[in-house]
Amino acid sequence: WLKSYGQSDQMGLSGGHPDNSPYFYEENGKMGLKKNSRKHITPAIYDTLIWLNNDSYVGKRFSANKQHTLWGLLSNNGSIILPFQFYTCEVEESYLILGTAENNRLRKGVYNFSGNQVISNRYENIKIYEGHIIARTGTTNNVFTSEGTKLREYQADSINLLNQNYITIFQDGEAGLESID
Repeated sequence: WLKSYGQSDQMGLSGGHPDNSPYFYEENGKMGLKKNSRKHITPAIYDTLIWLNNDSYVGKRFSANKQHTLWGLLSNNGSIILPFQFYTCEVEESYLILGTAENNRLRKGVYNFSGNQVISNRYENIKIYEGHIIARTGTTNNVFTSEGTKLREYQADSINLLNQNYITIFQDGEAGLESID
């Protein structure tokens, strides 16, 4: 029942869908949530619904105001946790990387599955690796903890976490290794 589009292609039902959570249903090519065969929790208005955990789903639906499909976060009872205002959505580890439009540029931020913002929507690119978040704008690369505490800032073309303690820094065709601590 998972319908994917664009960056959501890598998302899916990880570990199966629990019996006590709502189920997906489809009507007229759209998806909704239902508790059982008779009780619908949401109308079938979503282009995509993805189960995240027992409490939340990420969904995509068309916005008449924006004339675009937008992503948002729903609870298992169908209430909206994060409004449908995000242009992109990626699921990494137990986080959502959501993109908003600002001055015709996509800006990404990080949210947990409860809808709490971990990193603000001001970065061009975000990667999550073993409990660390790397957020980049231009040549400024920031490393954050999974709670959003900034650990370090690097001026480089790009950086990658080698493991939880070391980072590889790429600048002007050269690479270096540095400890995060």
